[in-house]
Amino acid sequence: MRKYTTLTAAIALALGASGAALAANVATVDQYGEGNTATVSQTNSAEPMYATIYTDGAYNQAHIVQDDSWFAQASIYQSNSYYNNAEIEQTDISDYADATIEQVNSSSNTARIDQAGANGSSARIHQGDGSFGSQAFINQTYSPANLAYIEQDYSYYATATINQGGSGGNDASIYQYDADYSNASIDQYGDYNLASISQTDADFSGADIDQVGDYNYASVYQGGGEYNLASVYQNGTANTAYVSQYGSDNQAYVTQYNSGHSASVSQTGVGNYASIYQQ
Repeated sequence: MRKYTTLTAAIALALGASGAALAANVATVDQYGEGNTATVSQTNSAEPMYATIYTDGAYNQAHIVQDDSWFAQASIYQSNSYYNNAEIEQTDISDYADATIEQVNSSSNTARIDQAGANGSSARIHQGDGSFGSQAFINQTYSPANLAYIEQDYSYYATATINQGGSGGNDASIYQYDADYSNASIDQYGDYNLASISQTDADFSGADIDQVGDYNYASVYQGGGEYNLASVYQNGTANTAYVSQYGSDNQAYVTQYNSGHSASVSQTGVGNYASIYQQ
């Protein structure tokens, strides 16, 4: 049986207090193998929160919740993985938060970041080194002045979706490389707006940007492929849309209502179709 002296207890208490003062609310989980589950929950704290989960293997689940937590930071790293799931929630007055999910050497994985009600926050998802059949979602509704970024490498049959709200200067970007049969979608509801989608070496892929109101801007690039579809919808205020497609049998649609307007579609190849509607 382990015995504790009074001095030992005093030292342990002092070290614990010192550690708490230096780095409040720090949580780290490392898991190696298959079929594991890791959950970190940090709520209602005046101190910054830091949470990190690392998993190596397949069929793993990682989940971080940071609620009512200003300046919180959450990171999930999953490697050598397939059929893994990673989710970060930073909600309910979790302003100026930062969330990152990275899944590498991976396929058929799912990554999701929810920052609803988290003003001035940023979210990044990277699915790399083979994100075949993977899915990435970022939700920043009711959260002004946020940044969202999704990158998928070697992303056959991949899906990337970003939803953003209004009342601030949000920005969203999706990059899919070697993106055959993939889909990318950005929905922005109001205020300053900015959105870009890039799909390279993409065949049979789709890109869609919907912007409803205020300053607007949208850019879609699809290069080096065929049978791709690009769609941009803008409803209100400054507007501006650029679509560039390189390859054959591609389609581009731009729809703009009200205010500034400006649309440009550039297509290089054979059998392409372009449509611009302005009202």
